[in-house]
Amino acid sequence: SSPSIEATTSTSYTPVNPTPTTNCTPGWSVVDSLKPSQNRNQTSALRDIAVITANDIWAVGGGSQGGLAIHWNGNEWTTVPVPGFSLNKVAAVATDDVWAIGGNGTVGLAHWDGTHWNEVSVPAPSDSKTPGTLKGIAAVSADDVWAVGSYGAYDGEQYRGELTMILHWDGKEWRVVPSPNMGPVNDPLTTAIWNNLFAVTAVSTNDVWAVGTSSGRTLTLHWDGKEWGLVPAPETTDEDYLNSIAAISANDVWAVGTSKTREAQRNIYSLTIHWDGDKWSLMPSVQVGQEGDLGDVAAISANDIWAVGSSYYYDIGKELTLTMHWDGKQWSVVPSPSPGGDRGYLSAIAAAPTGDLWAVGATFSQTLVLRNSLSPCATPTTAGSS
Repeated sequence: SSPSIEATTSTSYTPVNPTPTTNCTPGWSVVDSLKPSQNRNQTSALRDIAVITANDIWAVGGGSQGGLAIHWNGNEWTTVPVPGFSLNKVAAVATDDVWAIGGNGTVGLAHWDGTHWNEVSVPAPSDSKTPGTLKGIAAVSADDVWAVGSYGAYDGEQYRGELTMILHWDGKEWRVVPSPNMGPVNDPLTTAIWNNLFAVTAVSTNDVWAVGTSSGRTLTLHWDGKEWGLVPAPETTDEDYLNSIAAISANDVWAVGTSKTREAQRNIYSLTIHWDGDKWSLMPSVQVGQEGDLGDVAAISANDIWAVGSSYYYDIGKELTLTMHWDGKQWSVVPSPSPGGDRGYLSAIAAAPTGDLWAVGATFSQTLVLRNSLSPCATPTTAGSS
């Protein structure tokens, strides 16, 4: 484990509805994600989004009616039937080659072949007795796809703890790839091991990152083309969870997440770290409201990084959408709508080749899709890998 590093998160308070600067039109707007003919009474949320082209975008999630997948054709979102399990993440290779992971109490994997979503069988580690979970997926090419998560490990009948689980698709089959874990925390009250991977991103075939948490410590793993290895990452004095990761290049990678204080009155702060090719560094973030949680990050260029999540305001009892932007020097909050009134959060963000940004999440009980078209608020940039 790497040594603890004092948190540098700012505690500045941002108004509930930040007012944009004069003569600057806010870029984020709500896009309807349900047709009038659809049942708007069902509880549903979107958890991830993948862009193939500006007119070919997938968003996935789930709710009271099971799994959910919606598709953008350039004009509207339409619902597409999926296997029954809820979906967590999606990764796209091509129009007829899209992968989604999820599960309801078990591991679920689905593939879009251009016409239908089909359930795909998932291998299990040899020492598992209970279903694992998949939380992150990333595609390098049609024959190079990674999925990450965790599973309960056993030594005979003895439970060992929660361990990292990494699967790889080689174009023909999914297989389990050995992955390292961090040991138990230095706590006399417990010897439990709890490792969980939440996200994965690929720079190239031989340069892949996965992030998560190990008993409340930052967890970062790296694939060098031959094996997965542990890489030390900075920790705050709180419980740290890395929820997402995105890469510009081999020496420019961002991971975002959450720090939770260990006191009885738990506070939640946004967490951002950066890889410069040599080491991970804790980066100053922006605290919004009394709690801030980052769920996803999109890397467009070195000076154009976006992170999304939610901010909570105890004084008014509201959870609102949160979007933050890195301009190469610092993070700043960008105004975003929260149409749900008392509750709205964003789970994922992705950039289209046009430079437009898409973010998805949920209001109190309905899907939420936001779009940030090029506006005077931002300098046009060319979308890159994410």
